[in-house]
Amino acid sequence: MVENMSERMPSNIAQIHDAAIEFAYGRKNLPEDIEELYEWLIANKIYGGELHYELYYHLTDIEFSDEELRWARKLDQSAPIDDQMRVKYGREAIDNYVNGFNDHLVSPETLKLENDRGETIYICGIGYMAGQGGIEMTWHGFYESREKYLEYLKSDGGMRDSVEIDQIKDAEILELWKYH
Repeated sequence: MVENMSERMPSNIAQIHDAAIEFAYGRKNLPEDIEELYEWLIANKIYGGELHYELYYHLTDIEFSDEELRWARKLDQSAPIDDQMRVKYGREAIDNYVNGFNDHLVSPETLKLENDRGETIYICGIGYMAGQGGIEMTWHGFYESREKYLEYLKSDGGMRDSVEIDQIKDAEILELWKYH
């Protein structure tokens, strides 16, 4: 059984916690003071309840351009560039972006909340790598499972799990390419 975290919370935060669960089950409106719950979780470093060390990123955060390719390959401005070169460089850029230290990589965080009736929800958000400052959280709301939250993150087509690099199609790279 999941620990009822509200037992460790100050009473005003515990009330918000329980109201958030009621909201997720459709019985109440979202608590107006929901930010207080988020702030309490961050201040007490209670996030990452199910931290899986997955890193996510948007392909649009990576520069795909002829200019970048020319600079990286030390090519003259008159040297021809074809799509095969673009895709090869694009894959290298993705690999360097994902496997290098990058503050644009994010980690999905989920924390299971439970009330005294045993009803559970997940409070979900993104942890941004903030260097020596640790993780900065941005909360996205409540979901019925971690899997549903990850589906939401991927639903816009841009957010990618870093282990999915090999699944990126050549056409996706070329679609984002800046030809100049």
